[in-house]
Amino acid sequence: MANEILLNYNLSLTNGSLKRSAVSGNVQMDQATARAYGDVQAIGTSAETLAKGSIGTVGVCEFQNLDATNFVEIGFDDTGFKSVIKLKAGERFVVRLSTSAPQAKADTASVELAYTMYED
Repeated sequence: MANEILLNYNLSLTNGSLKRSAVSGNVQMDQATARAYGDVQAIGTSAETLAKGSIGTVGVCEFQNLDATNFVEIGFDDTGFKSVIKLKAGERFVVRLSTSAPQAKADTASVELAYTMYED
């Protein structure tokens, strides 16, 4: 099969005199293996690997920072934590990852990170 994953998006900006028209659309993506894993994980201030259940190759992921104050970073370890995504308090983001061992690290205090990973 093909196009098992459908992602809809909408982005617009209004900040005083700065305005951008809405950009919206959808992206269809293939998933080779019908597998997903979701969890809410407590993330501390040191980088830690996210649990992924039986997923081998991580593909599309949805992340949501459940904390009301602190931000959390998502990244990978390449001889030290490298951050590629920053989620401020309450923010949510969907992305296709290029690592099969994603890590997360909280700002100044532990946060709860909700996420769902889909096999690539």
